[in-house]
Amino acid sequence: MKASIVGIGLALAMLPVEAATACAPPPPGYVEPTPYQRLERFVGQATDIVYGVVRQSGARGEPSRFEIVHVYRGNFKKGDMLEAVPGWDHPEPFCAGMSGPPLPKPAGSYGVIAFRATSPELSFVKPDDVQTMIRQGWIRSARAR
Repeated sequence: MKASIVGIGLALAMLPVEAATACAPPPPGYVEPTPYQRLERFVGQATDIVYGVVRQSGARGEPSRFEIVHVYRGNFKKGDMLEAVPGWDHPEPFCAGMSGPPLPKPAGSYGVIAFRATSPELSFVKPDDVQTMIRQGWIRSARAR
């Protein structure tokens, strides 16, 4: 009996500690923004929106090299290389910072990113959200001539 209790205790000790990574409760009256509102805020705060591919992955917390293939907004040009730190993909998980820094994107990863020029971050926007951005007129389709 005693051995099985110790065994159960060891097994439980090896499980991840949820309380340590749990988010604090939201303040009273907080209303979670809709996915559309989150996207609108994310795009509205971006100085640059580009499509490209990760050419060289950085170590965790280190910048990666991202080659720009298409520019939707901003001063970058096709072919420019951007040094950008890993980011949480959009939409960023609630309390993302509680679980440590985001993992680096592997070389060959591609997609649309939106960021402020002063702090480029590899946070890929979901394809459905890119389509919403085009429909709303926030960016123009790369296929449009």
